Amino acid sequence: MSFWSWKEYLEQTCLVEPGEHPFVKHRTIVHYASATLVKDSVLERLKSEGKLKPKEPLSSGLLDRIRKSAEDSENIPTGCYEVLREQGSVT
Repeated sequence: MSFWSWKEYLEQTCLVEPGEHPFVKHRTIVHYASATLVKDSVLERLKSEGKLKPKEPLSSGLLDRIRKSAEDSENIPTGCYEVLREQGSVT
């Protein structure tokens, strides 16, 4: 999952407006289709190599909305949805 600039033709399941996160400067969508499963060890390696630059954490409210909206997305990869279900984030 990633944030993409809002476009009329993209999935509108979860919109994020400016001010909801410091990174978001204009209307943005949550792009569920780009969700991938990555091991923590891979993320830590990319971070240590400077190839991954974490942003500020999402607020709990925004994170909850993104998780709940995943239930309505027709584009989230099945494996990613299953992880959210195992975590109790979706039903």
